[in-house]
Amino acid sequence: METTLTREQKHPSRVLFEGVSLFPVVVFLYFFTLHADQLSLPLFGVTVRFNNLIAFLLLVVSLLSIRLSLIRLSKEMVWGGVAVLGSVTLSFLFSPYKGRCLVFLFWTAFTLGGYLFLPYLLVRYGDLQKIWSLYFLSFLGVGCYAALQFALSIVGIREPFVTQDFLGSLVRTNAFAYEPSYYALYMTPFVMLINYVYLADPNRSFFLFERVSFPVVLTVNLLFLLSTATSALFTYFPFLFLLIWTPGFSYLRGRLIRFFGFFLLGGVFLYVLFPAVLTQFFLKFFFSGFMGHHSFFERWEGIENAWKIFCDHPLFGVGLGGVPSHLFSAWLDGSTRFHLPPDDLLAYKDCFNPLKFFEPMNVATELLASLGIVGAGAFTTAFFFLFRLLKRSYSQDPILLIGFLLSTLVSLFALQFNQGLLRTYIWVHFSLVFATGEKLLNPVDCRRC
Repeated sequence: METTLTREQKHPSRVLFEGVSLFPVVVFLYFFTLHADQLSLPLFGVTVRFNNLIAFLLLVVSLLSIRLSLIRLSKEMVWGGVAVLGSVTLSFLFSPYKGRCLVFLFWTAFTLGGYLFLPYLLVRYGDLQKIWSLYFLSFLGVGCYAALQFALSIVGIREPFVTQDFLGSLVRTNAFAYEPSYYALYMTPFVMLINYVYLADPNRSFFLFERVSFPVVLTVNLLFLLSTATSALFTYFPFLFLLIWTPGFSYLRGRLIRFFGFFLLGGVFLYVLFPAVLTQFFLKFFFSGFMGHHSFFERWEGIENAWKIFCDHPLFGVGLGGVPSHLFSAWLDGSTRFHLPPDDLLAYKDCFNPLKFFEPMNVATELLASLGIVGAGAFTTAFFFLFRLLKRSYSQDPILLIGFLLSTLVSLFALQFNQGLLRTYIWVHFSLVFATGEKLLNPVDCRRC
């Protein structure tokens, strides 16, 4: 079964592709560099990523290609964006750390423009088939580059963007991200979407793929797991849990057993040959004990710190970006209320930015501590709009829409292992899913744009 798209839905307008031969290339680079934290430079005291520049350029070109008077945004998109920006603004006004929070307020506005509004425009006023194909192609490109990093390490070559090693000279792949866990987080929505489509209907044409066959799924998951990130392995648990509740689950069980059986067998084989890969990485928390491993222990302390800040500032929080400043002030005052680094913090390497030692470690508690109940309500509202839209458009293509919802929910779960409300690739996926659901319901006729 092919993705159910009418001609108007596939080609509502060609204003974002006709006459601009480089436009698809720029869109691909926009998607490809979403994860590229290391491709950045300091500018006026702020780290600006290469992807931010592409997003700004692409947004300007897109707006110039479409008559502004003819752009129609859904009420849900508008009110969701207003709710988020409004909550960040209110928290800024009540924050004692206005200098840093002002930077994050502007960064939130840019995120809404370049990573929520822009992808929405690309889907609504461009070629949906091309946009999603470029999006998928960018994931494959990043995954292949990560695989190249691993392959080079086998022959003793360390690629310059690699940040972590294991088993001697072998590397944990991260492509251009800061570390493997961020690479895994970036890949999560793509991997989970492909997994669901394979389980639901492997013979269907799915944007870039003529059919989502088992070799395709195997390749995608191996590129994902090359990160050896624990968070990557843990994403399969919520995926399986959510899968059980999907309509028609009984028809998926055969392929599901084959799918997980293959990876379980691969895990046993890996443990026999390279036990350290499981004991020190994928399953490290189970072998060392959750609280006995520094990675989990530090995250748990970060969760407790953020929760305490939320309890002290429940309504508006301390402002987006204010959590590290609040904890740093407590450290300077010698507070014992929070879990804080040792007194010789400033003797550490790279202490030019001591705030990095106080970053929140979990996005849910970061949201509460930064924006309070008001911010949590705003983000919940935005997600409610997405869920309601997918429910309304469900009949247009059930497999596609369930895959969208599953990939988004699992990505939100994976985000709990990291901080970063403004993780751009999560916003982009959310926007693409929202715009596609809306386009399935209401094709845009933009022939006069």
